[in-house]
Amino acid sequence: MKKAIFVFLLFVSACSYFESETEQANRLSKTHQVDIQAGEPCLFFPEQFAVSDGEPPIIEMEMTTLADASESLDGIEAALTTYPPGFVAEAIDAIYLSGPMLIEGAAAGGTYSSNSIILVNLSGWNGTNFNFPLCQTSCRA
Repeated sequence: MKKAIFVFLLFVSACSYFESETEQANRLSKTHQVDIQAGEPCLFFPEQFAVSDGEPPIIEMEMTTLADASESLDGIEAALTTYPPGFVAEAIDAIYLSGPMLIEGAAAGGTYSSNSIILVNLSGWNGTNFNFPLCQTSCRA
C-alpha cells in the first residue's frame, strides 16, 4: 500500500507544472494590468532623480533579473491579490525590480516615479545566494 501511495505521489509531482518567474510576472501583469519587469535600471530610472552634467548621482541602482526574483515576485503577488484586478493600475503603470539601490549613499528598499514603483530585489534576502556588487557607475537620465 505504501508503495502505491509513493508511486501515486511521484506521478502527481511529475505532472505538476512549475511556473517560471517570467510566466508569473506575465500572469500578474495581465491580471492586474500593471507591467512587471526587471532589467537594466536605465530603462526605468525615476525622473525625479535625474541630475545635470557634473553633479554626482543621487541614486544608484544595479540590475537584477526576473529569474533571480522568485521570492520578490511572490511578495508582489501577495500584495496585488489584496486588491481587485485593475485597482492598482489606476495609480501606476508598472512595478520594476532593481538590484541593490543607494539613494544619496544610503541603502534603500525601493522608490517610485510618477507612474511606477521600483522595488529592490536583494538576492541575499531571497535565498538565491547571488551577490550583486554595488558598482561605481550609475544611470543618468
